[in-house]
Amino acid sequence: VDPHSLSGTAGALTAPGMQMPFLDDGEGGGATWLADAPWALSSEAAVSPSLAWSDSPDAAYSNLLDGTSLTLAAPMDLSAARTPVLCFSHQCAFLPNDFANVECSTNNGVSWTVLTNYTGVAIGPWQRVRLSLALATNSAQVRVRFRITTDAPGATGNEDHGGRRF
Repeated sequence: VDPHSLSGTAGALTAPGMQMPFLDDGEGGGATWLADAPWALSSEAAVSPSLAWSDSPDAAYSNLLDGTSLTLAAPMDLSAARTPVLCFSHQCAFLPNDFANVECSTNNGVSWTVLTNYTGVAIGPWQRVRLSLALATNSAQVRVRFRITTDAPGATGNEDHGGRRF
C-alpha cells in the first residue's frame, strides 16, 4: 500500500476559508499559504507530482530562525466535522535544539496549540503523518501552521513538507 496515496481520503480543491474537506498538494501555487522567508514551494523533492513546501529550498536550513512559519492563509470551518484530522507527508533532518512544530489554532491564529514537534531527528524518505484535530471540532476559525526554530551556527539540515491533506 502506498502511504502517500489519496486512497480512502475525501478531498476537494477549495479556496482558502471554505468548508472542509480541504486538499492542497502545492501544485496549484502558494496562494493558500502564508510563507515566511525562507519557506517556498520547491521542486527539489516532492510527494505530489513536482512541488513541495520547503523551509530551506535547495540548501541546508538557516541558523537563528525564530519561528519562521508556513501558515494556512485563511481559516477552515470545522464546525460540522466529527473527527477532523491533519494529514501531511514530510521528510526532515534536525539537529538537537533545532525543531519544527506542527500547530493548530481554533481562534484564527490568536493562539496556537502544538500538535507535534520534531527535533534531533532525521526522517526520510517521505513519511506520512496523521494528527488528530479533535481540539478543533466545533470551531469555525481553524488554521494550521508548520513552524521551525533553530539555534546558533553549526546547525545543518532541512525540513520539507509536501502534500498537506486536511
